[in-house]
Amino acid sequence: MGKKSDEHIKSVSMRAPRVHAIERRLEASVVEKLVQDYEAGVPTTQLTKKYDIGKGTVLKLLRDHDVRVRRQGLSPAEIAEAIDLYTAGWSFAKIEAKFGHAHTLIREALLVAGVTMRPRRGWQY
Repeated sequence: MGKKSDEHIKSVSMRAPRVHAIERRLEASVVEKLVQDYEAGVPTTQLTKKYDIGKGTVLKLLRDHDVRVRRQGLSPAEIAEAIDLYTAGWSFAKIEAKFGHAHTLIREALLVAGVTMRPRRGWQY
């Protein structure tokens, strides 16, 4: 059994690195449409849903096609909704999940908008 495991490990280590083949899953015309959508102003969060791929994959495809990636921020409508949700007691984690933006970005947007942060649960100030 030990010999078989050693052979298996050796064969696995000799294999070529795994290549993520998004280009094989998405036809060139679909990737081109994704690029056009992004250049037309569609946010990456919407592209991930439309094309059923991860945000990292969207960003990789855009960079592979020499597209300058915009700073990923919140729209004024999202900021207003995030303020409402936060003041209603939602956590940053829950707001992050709703919008698909990092909690740090959401927190910064709320601070800039003048929202007072709640004390963290369990912290004594």
